[in-house]
Amino acid sequence: MSETLLPMVEEEWRKPPLHWEHEGRSLMTELGVVGGEALTYLEARGATTLRQLIRELEWPAPMVMMAVGALVREGLVRAIRHELEVVVEVRGG
Repeated sequence: MSETLLPMVEEEWRKPPLHWEHEGRSLMTELGVVGGEALTYLEARGATTLRQLIRELEWPAPMVMMAVGALVREGLVRAIRHELEVVVEVRGG
């Protein structure tokens, strides 16, 4: 069984937890916004690594990873492991 490494740097996982009910919005709303930004980024720039996507979007790394996971489950994007990186691309693109 292979081990999957998370593409986070130490300062990302040491950040304090987010308040999920921030300004009256639920976690699902936040994930929808992040997912939309991720999808827009991928459509504009093409395939990229999950690490680069986390750097480019101004959201905490766990939120970006959860949003990408939701996009994968919805069939909108696909994630392919390439060596130690995870490449994310729009499905069919």
